[in-house]
Amino acid sequence: MSSWNLLIVVGAVACIAAAVRLLRSTGAQSAFAIMGLASLALCLTLNVKPIYLAIDPAIGGNNSLYLVVQLTFVIAMFFLTSSFAPTRHPITPGSLTSWSGVALATVTLALVCILFSLAEMPTTAYRVEPYREEWQVLAFTQLVNVYSAGCAILVIRRANARVRVSPQPIMQRLGCSLVGVGFAIGLLTAIERLTLVGLTMTTRATALEGLDGALVVATCLSLVVGFALLFESNRQLARRGSPIPNASSMAL
Repeated sequence: MSSWNLLIVVGAVACIAAAVRLLRSTGAQSAFAIMGLASLALCLTLNVKPIYLAIDPAIGGNNSLYLVVQLTFVIAMFFLTSSFAPTRHPITPGSLTSWSGVALATVTLALVCILFSLAEMPTTAYRVEPYREEWQVLAFTQLVNVYSAGCAILVIRRANARVRVSPQPIMQRLGCSLVGVGFAIGLLTAIERLTLVGLTMTTRATALEGLDGALVVATCLSLVVGFALLFESNRQLARRGSPIPNASSMAL
């Protein structure tokens, strides 16, 4: 693994460790949501075709930026899932933000880097399309899809349970519903990418161009609006001195 790739994975793991330390110190799970949304925004920005094609050649032209995109996405999923942890202090057994959950995210990041380093991608290519037939590229892209699908299933279950809590403000219920919808669309996106793997390169590129973009946009809109409603609802409750509904089981 090159020194550049090693620095990327060290930085990614450091971001997770810093967020976990912040949560243990403050109990502010909203920090996870903010970091998750910021990471997702960075991932999507770097994956915009003109930006990707402008930056990657400047850092070596071997698609290292695509590695950054994949790692940033895994980090985003970790943070967003952690924001829906089932306890106020989620560093406990059975939680995705337990040390086993941190280990799972770390192993995923490391495997993606290792598989990327084994692939032969000498020239910049958007979405590494010319190289997707390589087993290493196929393996790390599908690993990211499997990880994101697992995160989505977990958040959908938690959001569904949170919506059923009564009584609670309408804004809280609507915010949780939109977050659940966003992750449900994200789950469809992961399934779509997993099932299209058997198609030929030309067919896959054509299919992904419209469907994939629409699903990503819908996911982002649902998550941003949903978390914004949750933040605002919690802010209003805190101003009135009212407890957040079911705060012991869903801190956001």
